[in-house]
Amino acid sequence: MVAAFAREPGWTSELNDPVAREQVLSALVSVMAADAARHGTLLAAIEGTDVVGGACIWEPAYHPGLLRTPGYLNAGLAVVRHTGIGALRLLRRWRAVRAVDPRVDHWHLALIGVPPEHQGRGIGTALLSEFLRHVDATGTAAYLETNRLELVRWYSRAGFAVRDELRLTAGRRAWTMWREPDE
Repeated sequence: MVAAFAREPGWTSELNDPVAREQVLSALVSVMAADAARHGTLLAAIEGTDVVGGACIWEPAYHPGLLRTPGYLNAGLAVVRHTGIGALRLLRRWRAVRAVDPRVDHWHLALIGVPPEHQGRGIGTALLSEFLRHVDATGTAAYLETNRLELVRWYSRAGFAVRDELRLTAGRRAWTMWREPDE
C-alpha cells in the first residue's frame, strides 16, 4: 500500500525525500489498516503470495481522531519530524476534509491503492466493486475523498458524485464524493 501512494502528488509535494515519505506513509497506512480492521473492513487483492492492492473502509458512524487513536498521533509526529512546519499544511488539509465529512451514516472509503507495477490491470476496480457490493448489501451510502482529478472521473464511473471541491494551500484541491446505495 505504501508504494501505491509514494508517488502521489500530495505526498511528493510535502515530502521530497523518498525515504522520509516511505516512513511517514508506512506509519499512516499501518494505523489506517489497523483502524479499518477494528472499525470496518480491510480488503486485500492477492496474487500468489503477493498483496497487489488494498482498501481500508470505515464503518458507518466511525470517525478516527488524532487524540482518540494513538496511532494517528504517532503518524502525525512522523510527519512533523520529516516536514517540520510543512506539517501544518497537511493538518489544514486534514481539518478541511474532516469539516465536510457528512454527519449521516455512511461507509467511508478511507484508502484504496494499487502499487504502480500492478496498476492498469483492473485490481483497483475489483477492490472498489467489492466495497460497493458490501455498501449496496447494507443499504448505506458511501463516501470518499481524493486529491486527484483523474480519480474523480474513475470514481464517477462507479456512481460517485462530487459533493465538495476544496481549495487547499499552494493551489492544491481535493474532492469529496458521495454514492447512494444501489437498490
